[in-house]
Amino acid sequence: RSWASYIRRIDRHVESALRQMVKRSMMELSKAIAGDAKKETQALFKVAMVLDEGPAAQTSTVAFRPNMSDLTNLVNDISRKLMNTVKVIPRLTDILEYKRKKKNAVVVTINGDGPGTSSTTSQSTQPAVQQPEWNPSQDIESTTILPSDAANDSPNFYDAIANDEDVLKTFVAIIQGMRNVTTDISELVAYWKDAYRSAWDLDKDAYMRRYANTKRPFSSYDMDITRYRSMQEDIQSEDPIRTVRFIKIDCALL
Repeated sequence: RSWASYIRRIDRHVESALRQMVKRSMMELSKAIAGDAKKETQALFKVAMVLDEGPAAQTSTVAFRPNMSDLTNLVNDISRKLMNTVKVIPRLTDILEYKRKKKNAVVVTINGDGPGTSSTTSQSTQPAVQQPEWNPSQDIESTTILPSDAANDSPNFYDAIANDEDVLKTFVAIIQGMRNVTTDISELVAYWKDAYRSAWDLDKDAYMRRYANTKRPFSSYDMDITRYRSMQEDIQSEDPIRTVRFIKIDCALL
């Protein structure tokens, strides 16, 4: 009974250590995404703001590469892999219970010559080597077999840790952090779309055809050149690097 109690205690210690490992790893990811009260959020990802051509390759729109859907899937995948690391670790009680059942199923048969049996063949000139008797106290496996009363119905490490309340709360905080940054980035995209829509939200080929076929005075051309040059200066004066929570955005490609 004391051996069975010792096995259970060691098994609980292993579960506690794995639980703390998963919790701390998830907390570090949560701090990087959702922020921390003690320090500012640092950039975790870098994305580029680009002009994404429309289906007809005649109009464009502002977009991010990689997009937020890709980043969200990446973070979700990392969170799952953090918890999946404990899937390959079996419980100590399960390992030893398997050994006990396997040992009980093995039947060992020893065949040998009985006393008084003579051999018709010539005996070897070398002295026979005496085999040591089997001693259970020296059998390593026999000392590690799980007693039948030590087996338990506890869930495996993954099920126990994945359903932990603190782990689930941290996972929810990570998902919420991704939703919050998606909202903030959408506002930045809306700003670029509204401020400089006339620069890319039109069919440029059709515009140039109409422009070439229209008879205008030279002063009109001068006004158009001045207007587009002013827009160019406004775009170039925008901050090329912006940070939204944990995402650094490179706007230089615009």
